[in-house]
Amino acid sequence: MKLDCMAGARWVGKRLSQAARADGMARFGGINQRLLKDDKLLQLISKFQEVSAQVKRDQRISTLLSQSKNLQVHQYADAIKIYTELSSLDPQNPSYKKSLDRFTKAKADSEELVRKAAAAAEEKANRTKQIEAQFSGWDGSHYTFERMIKNAMNDPDSYDHIETRYKDLGSNIRVYTKFRGKNAFGGLVVNTKIADFDLNGNFIREVE
Repeated sequence: MKLDCMAGARWVGKRLSQAARADGMARFGGINQRLLKDDKLLQLISKFQEVSAQVKRDQRISTLLSQSKNLQVHQYADAIKIYTELSSLDPQNPSYKKSLDRFTKAKADSEELVRKAAAAAEEKANRTKQIEAQFSGWDGSHYTFERMIKNAMNDPDSYDHIETRYKDLGSNIRVYTKFRGKNAFGGLVVNTKIADFDLNGNFIREVE
C-alpha cells in the first residue's frame, strides 16, 4: 500500500509541476482553481500526507524503543517520558500502557522509600540530639545521674568522674558512670553505677 501511495505521490508531483509550468508559475501556490478541483489529485494528496505522517510515526516509535533498551533501572522519569509518548503515538498497543503504568508505580514506590528514609533519618537525629542533651559536652557525664551519685556519697566533694557511656534501649536509655570517691573510711575507691533514664533525662530506676 505504501508503494502505491508513493507512486501516487510521484504522480501528484508530476501533475503539480506540469500545472505550474502551464500557468507560468514557479511555486505551489500558483496552481489554478481547476486543478484544485481534481478529486483524484486531492485524494492522492491526502493519502500521501497520511502515509508521510505514518512513516514519521513509525520512525519516532523505532527511535523511542531503541532509547528504552538503554534505560537503567533507576531512570523512572526518562522511562515515563518515553512510554507516555509511545502510548500517544500508538494508543492501540497495550504493552506501551502497561510499561508506562509499571514505571509510574516504580517511581512512586521509589519516592516513597526515599521519603520514609529521610523521615527515619530525621527522627533518629532528633532522638540522638534529645538523648545527648542529657550529657555534659565537656566530660560526657550525665547531669542528673552525677547529681544523684554525689548526693548519695559520704564525701561529695571527693567525686571524680572517670567516664560515662549509655545504651539506647528504645523506650529509655541505660547509663553507666564510672567514678572515684572516698568511702566511709576515707579511702579513695573506684565505683560504677548503672541507672535507667527516659528520653527526657528523668530517672527511672537504678540497676544493680
